[in-house]
Amino acid sequence: MSDTEEAQREFIRAWYLWRHTPLPVDAYRSNRSVAPSFTVEFALDHLRSYVYALGSAFMEERPRDYPALVADNLEHLHGAEADLENGPIPEDERGPYREYVAATRTLLHRLLARASAARD
Repeated sequence: MSDTEEAQREFIRAWYLWRHTPLPVDAYRSNRSVAPSFTVEFALDHLRSYVYALGSAFMEERPRDYPALVADNLEHLHGAEADLENGPIPEDERGPYREYVAATRTLLHRLLARASAARD
């Protein structure tokens, strides 16, 4: 299997897992702005929209500066993760957020690898 084919498989696998990882945004979508998770949920909900659009554009082979866009999304993801780890969400409630952050990070890295393999 070529590097391009392997990168494609890894991207598709990460896309599937990301799409099936629950997005924990109940407080945000219920507009409970006093909830300790509200800020993190707000960031993750918006990030999901951007990541979905980026992944869709890539699968449709629309030209984009994928490395720059992935870097930008990773920066936003890092900010949300920092808010999660340093914020008021109780430790025993952080698991679903961490799972979503991990799935998003994996997807973005796989997209970057696939985009790089396609250029080579």
